[in-house]
Amino acid sequence: MQLNVFHAAKNALLDVLLWSVGVGLLGANIVLLQQNRTLREAAVSGAAGNRSIEAGKHLGRYLAAATMDSALRPIAFPSLDIKRTLMITFSPGCPHCKANLKTWSVITKELRRKGGWRIVWLSRDPVELTKDYCEDFDIPIAEAFAEPTYRTYLVMDLKEVPNTVVVDEKGIVERVWRGELGSAGWEQIFDYLHIPIALMPSS
Repeated sequence: MQLNVFHAAKNALLDVLLWSVGVGLLGANIVLLQQNRTLREAAVSGAAGNRSIEAGKHLGRYLAAATMDSALRPIAFPSLDIKRTLMITFSPGCPHCKANLKTWSVITKELRRKGGWRIVWLSRDPVELTKDYCEDFDIPIAEAFAEPTYRTYLVMDLKEVPNTVVVDEKGIVERVWRGELGSAGWEQIFDYLHIPIALMPSS
């Protein structure tokens, strides 16, 4: 009799424990689902808030991408010896980027000659592909970055390339020219950067 009572009590206690564990797991799953939903919503709203690279936007201190030796490096602002940065965002497979290359080359050459500028070629694609592209089109390897972090991809709006971006020493975007540029767009850039229009390549 006592043995039966003991077994009954033991089974009842086991049932209570199993129910408690089940309820606990259910509660934990509900919390996790709510957290995942919140994170997804935050990611979507954050991505939407960063979709457009535009004048006045602060790029922050956490931009990073890989150099052509596959080392992850920050793209930092400010720098003591650099007044402004020209950031060119591109993709090796983008025909609009390729159409801009000839004029980008003239602009970057002039800015290097003038001094006080940092040139950054930021590819959204893998290092190996970007490195081959740089070698094919005489883009200095030392100025090139690829495989950006997810944050950098969002902040620089790399879903849409090309972009020609002027950034001040505090990391604030001064001007942006989007897409494949025609003569009117290039004339604006040459004027803004104080580069003689006569140097602009013919289309």
